Amino acid sequence: MELIGIVKAIMPMKENNTFRSIEFVVTDNSNEKYPQHIPMQVSQGKCELLNDIKIGDEVTVNANVNGREYQDKNTLETKYFLSLNAWKITKK
Repeated sequence: MELIGIVKAIMPMKENNTFRSIEFVVTDNSNEKYPQHIPMQVSQGKCELLNDIKIGDEVTVNANVNGREYQDKNTLETKYFLSLNAWKITKK
């Protein structure tokens, strides 16, 4: 998927012994009346994609859409999660 928008937020890196990721938000203003604030993430080696990106930059983001299933061990409730994992970020 490709998204063009303005970087609204870049959160601090989350890191543990084996994994690191950075969440960021891109605002899609293609519908001026209803702008969409899209949360995305980069992980592992792709975290460097945000090195030269600042809040307010116009960017094109290429990302994969990923979904996963989680079953709570206590309640046995099944939940589903969606993530947008960026693999390319280009400043306009």
